[in-house]
Amino acid sequence: MDGAGQELTDYLRATAAFRHYPFPEHLEQWAERLLVNRKEIEGFRDLPHLDSLPLQDMPPAPRLDLPKDGGRAPAPARKIADPTTATAVEIAASVRARLTSPRDVAEACSARAAELSYLNAFISFDPDAVRQQADELSDRLKRGQDPGPLAGVAVAPKDIMYVRGHPYTLGTKALPAPTADRDAICVARTRDAGALIFGTAHTHELGYGATGINPHFGRAGNPASARHLAGGSSSGSAAAAAAGIVPLSIGTDTGGSLRIPASACGAVGFKPTHGLLSRDGVMMVAWSLDDVGTMSANVADCALLFEVMAGLPAGCTLPPVPRKPADLKVLRPTNGYFAMAHPEVAARVGEVIDRLGREGAIVVEREIEHMQWAPLAHFMTLFAEATEAHWPKLMQGQAGLGLDIRVRLEIGQFFSAVDYVKAQRLRALLRSSMIAAMADADAIITPTIAPLVPEIGSAGNSIQGSAPHSRESAHFSAPYNATGMPAITIPCAIDSRGAPIGLQIAGRPGDDARVLQVAEACEKVIEDMGGPRRRST
Repeated sequence: MDGAGQELTDYLRATAAFRHYPFPEHLEQWAERLLVNRKEIEGFRDLPHLDSLPLQDMPPAPRLDLPKDGGRAPAPARKIADPTTATAVEIAASVRARLTSPRDVAEACSARAAELSYLNAFISFDPDAVRQQADELSDRLKRGQDPGPLAGVAVAPKDIMYVRGHPYTLGTKALPAPTADRDAICVARTRDAGALIFGTAHTHELGYGATGINPHFGRAGNPASARHLAGGSSSGSAAAAAAGIVPLSIGTDTGGSLRIPASACGAVGFKPTHGLLSRDGVMMVAWSLDDVGTMSANVADCALLFEVMAGLPAGCTLPPVPRKPADLKVLRPTNGYFAMAHPEVAARVGEVIDRLGREGAIVVEREIEHMQWAPLAHFMTLFAEATEAHWPKLMQGQAGLGLDIRVRLEIGQFFSAVDYVKAQRLRALLRSSMIAAMADADAIITPTIAPLVPEIGSAGNSIQGSAPHSRESAHFSAPYNATGMPAITIPCAIDSRGAPIGLQIAGRPGDDARVLQVAEACEKVIEDMGGPRRRST
């Protein structure tokens, strides 16, 4: 061990003893894990003094800017031949018009779940409970009631939120898993809008990791390519939506936990502006970074679920007619995003931006100042807040936690309050820089994930395995958690190994509707280019 390594272990030993942390035998793992992030830690040490910068205002006051020309009209109703290939918008219109039975939707989606059980997309799933929900919905329809904008649509919430009647496991067996007696608010609003709640979806343990490998519940499968990881932490939600088991899923996103698996599995994943969706009944990983979000096979479905969970009128975020590329002005950042991405990823996303330009979009290329500090700000905030959130569990000695999760939670105790406050000042600086760089642009377009989707076995559930993959995968997604900005990933292409590539679109805080509209326009361009097609009947 070099001198720096010895200094580190001495510091860790002394700090743990001062805190009376009762597990000093983890010293070697702490040092090993911190050295993985040595670049970020040393970056904080070398930062100039930032006392002239304001602290990040957390959370920012959520204000949503909606289209001025009214919202999208409901889809025309028609009988659905196969609910597993239809969109949520189509299913809801058909069920509300009594052209498709809720029981038919329940049976088709349950059969699909059984057929694809090898994907391990669910931690808890009860087909009889889904049938009961469908029958209750049918009774309401017979009485002439309108169940709501998600009538008969199957939805899979991530298993770190309360789902009435299902165990609340948080993706771990190290803690008690009581059966929830209520829904999280985001789930309750979804259920109240007529949705069929499809159990609880697989998650990385405690929602804290990017691989989708869980030591208690196994690995979630990737429906787009069996050889590749599904990503995490909202792994089951992404797999279920991408595979057509359900049209909609609810996930959470702390640094890309929703967008990373959506991109890896070939789904759409939307993280709204921080604070727009209630987190009541949802376990927090990091209170100032976490957001509830939506996943589906297309942008319009993601928008619909977002509207329902936000308590907005259905269709209000999308204009009556989808926007065309000629209506758009987008920013392609010149610093880092494309240079750091794998060449295949950079090329495929670049082709879409070029096509937008040829079809009339204004493409602006400029630097976003201070982006080099984004990983530092997110890293320090995440590790400090996650450790604080789970500190009682750690002190009580939940030895059943997976090694990677336990060590990641433990090391947050070794960062100083000075560094945490400095991270909040960096976040304020980064937020203002990103908004300034956008100027009059509608949105920023970048890759979602820098590397290609890792193959199974290339990133295991270990300190050396999962940490580097998590850091690389979140490099492009985490800045939007640090700044509270809305961001969405959409399928862009398939790489040479058969795994999906995602394109990410982000906007100013409150510009969620605009981000969804740009994503819908890009979705159509990608389809016209021969890329992944939107699911439809």
